Amino acid sequence: MECCTFCNRPVKTKQKYLSLPVCKKCYFNFKFNHLKDIQPPSDEYMKSIVEEKDEIYVDSLNLYSTLQPKTIASDLFGIFFANLDDEEMDDIFIISMIIAARSVWLFGNNKFKKKKLDSNVIHTLHTFGNMVGISIMGNIAMSRDDLNVEDDKDASIMCHEIDTKIIEILQNLIKYLIEYDDGALHDHILHDYIIDTIHLIQNSEKFR
Repeated sequence: MECCTFCNRPVKTKQKYLSLPVCKKCYFNFKFNHLKDIQPPSDEYMKSIVEEKDEIYVDSLNLYSTLQPKTIASDLFGIFFANLDDEEMDDIFIISMIIAARSVWLFGNNKFKKKKLDSNVIHTLHTFGNMVGISIMGNIAMSRDDLNVEDDKDASIMCHEIDTKIIEILQNLIKYLIEYDDGALHDHILHDYIIDTIHLIQNSEKFR
């Protein structure tokens, strides 16, 4: 029996979000029922940097993002910046929020009024962002099978390549921000967060 992608409970029905198994409770709590029979937005860039088998995670994140106001993108950056001193805050979580924020800004609804982030939305965006992030890291690892991650020097090289890719994702988002700049305050806030995040990643002591 398959387990739910979000809560790990056994899925007793054939309920799915795209092709991901989802229990009945999560299916309705996370409003996946609103996305039935809707095609996910195209995102060739993100699909080009994940493993082919994991492209479903990109689609799942981007389709879910269409339910969100794009203005919450900056809030996702704010979550990890507000908690950098938390011992449970790590680079994996930060990467997941970066990926989720990019998706929300690109594919979120501009007509929706900004609303307070609820725990279900954060949990779902984090889960999808995490899946995509892990796939990106796995793809980099497979492309560098000459490296031994048990070796400190090789592990450092691998971390640098991952950091470079995450900065590339942030720069990809900046490109869209500049291209579609309409002077909105939330976009300027997001731009500042992106610049600060690039500096954070470059300061590895704070990032990892």
